[in-house]
Amino acid sequence: MRNICTLFFVACCAILFSSCGSLYSAAHHGMRPVYLVDAPKDIEVSVNGVKQKITEDIVMNFEQKGLGNHRYGTDFYTRTIRLHYKHNAKIEMYSPSQNKKATVLLKSKGSGAYIATDIIFTACIGLLVDIPTKNYKVLKPRLVDVKNALDGKPIDKWRSKTQLKKFIIKNEKRKHYSHF
Repeated sequence: MRNICTLFFVACCAILFSSCGSLYSAAHHGMRPVYLVDAPKDIEVSVNGVKQKITEDIVMNFEQKGLGNHRYGTDFYTRTIRLHYKHNAKIEMYSPSQNKKATVLLKSKGSGAYIATDIIFTACIGLLVDIPTKNYKVLKPRLVDVKNALDGKPIDKWRSKTQLKKFIIKNEKRKHYSHF
């Protein structure tokens, strides 16, 4: 009986602690980032009528090998808001300097990355937690093209995800680091 209880306890812990989406959600207090690319400095954002705090977060990072054992990297930052991701969200943006407003609907959709990670690293056990709790979801689009949104263009006319990432690499804030 004692062995069965121990086995049951280990199985429950494996399920609870092997869920990638749930671990990420717990670490970030149930919030996921939405990146505001090419946003003016004075951008004001509210979600479902509640004003949001805009931060600068890492959107991408690259690491390269240098000479010897040195590794060099670059982190790319952009303006970010963190939102609850299990339900759709309506973002309202306003730029006082441009006197422009925009509204964007973000849809809560499943993330293939969380599902794939659960399958590969947890042998599908993580799906037993992530699917019922909806912790495999993200808000899409994650990269909001603020310039085109303020110009009144619909989402299908925005720059592609690849073009937005190239813009971030070329224009957004960078921090270089090196380590041995």
